[in-house]
Amino acid sequence: MDKSLRTWRLTPNKDSDLWTQSSFRGEVWVRAHDAIEARKLTAQRFRVRPRSSDRRSRMESPWYVRELTRCEFEQSPQFDFIEIPGVVFPVPEGMAVSNVVSDATLESTATNQESETDAVHPNKSARLERVSHDVVAVDVRQAIVALLVAKEIDAPGRWLDVYAATATGDKAIYVIIPAPKLRRVIAEGVASLIDRKLDEQETSWILRSEDIQKLLGGGGEKLRAA
Repeated sequence: MDKSLRTWRLTPNKDSDLWTQSSFRGEVWVRAHDAIEARKLTAQRFRVRPRSSDRRSRMESPWYVRELTRCEFEQSPQFDFIEIPGVVFPVPEGMAVSNVVSDATLESTATNQESETDAVHPNKSARLERVSHDVVAVDVRQAIVALLVAKEIDAPGRWLDVYAATATGDKAIYVIIPAPKLRRVIAEGVASLIDRKLDEQETSWILRSEDIQKLLGGGGEKLRAA
């Protein structure tokens, strides 16, 4: 794990016409090495594509301006498992991220499940569902890694992160955060499997249940053939 990577919270605190240059105006959580990188990643994530008649620079974003937004280091461990810089909340399309459990929590939960009796526990169903979603997230990451290996990708560092989130109606969705240097090849590879184009300009993508079925349904043969 990159111990220098931290979680930062950016909060708008002042009105300005410059907010027209951002597609989102709310609290943002970012994984970044420092505040400067956190502001840059946020500005890129929510930048509004300029019209041909608009002479504003791409650098003109309220997320860069200290008078318009606060950028504070957060000690919350909620996103510590994400090892690639990027915006982690909100996820694309405004979907809310559910509480993320760490690998240690998963292991502890699995151990507790084996030792529990058949008595009904109030939170047992929700916990089992949470663990199930995180197991699928691991499977998704492994499938994409297998895809990259099949394409003979050889790049240093962590290639991507995948975590489970909850959309409206408590249906699980899965967020893919690719390493910037592999964003294009991952977008192309995954798109070929789920039959849906992924925007290479986005720093993360959402996969829904139908996408997951296509991605994992073909097994290793489908991945090797991609």
